[in-house]
Amino acid sequence: MRFLRPIGTLCYLLFTPRAAREFDEACKARPLLDDASFYALHYGSSGIPREIPVFLRELLTRHLGKSFLKVRPEDNPFIIFDDLDFADLLPPLEERFDFHFPRKELPPEFDGSFDSIVRYIARNGRWANARPDRDCL
Repeated sequence: MRFLRPIGTLCYLLFTPRAAREFDEACKARPLLDDASFYALHYGSSGIPREIPVFLRELLTRHLGKSFLKVRPEDNPFIIFDDLDFADLLPPLEERFDFHFPRKELPPEFDGSFDSIVRYIARNGRWANARPDRDCL
């Protein structure tokens, strides 16, 4: 049984992309925030509805693992996990937030970061024409 841990470590190093290993390492130093704290820290004064970043964080965590609970707005899941297919994430996002993401050409403001996804949905989802004081929250 003593050999299982070194084998697990070796498999992790061999088969996990470097960016994913670096992200996992960086997450060790980050605090684990509940949904309310995450939103307040990163989006509280932005006017972006709470549901967007909270749902996106939950979706990425389901697809990519528990370390994504420690995501920050600048983190780019497509660089961290190079085999991540955005097409897998689009249907639940489009359905939940009632928007269509262009498949052929990415919008210029979209860089793949968590924050650019959140902001794109906020601009183009069901809140795009809502009054923030009534419809968004």
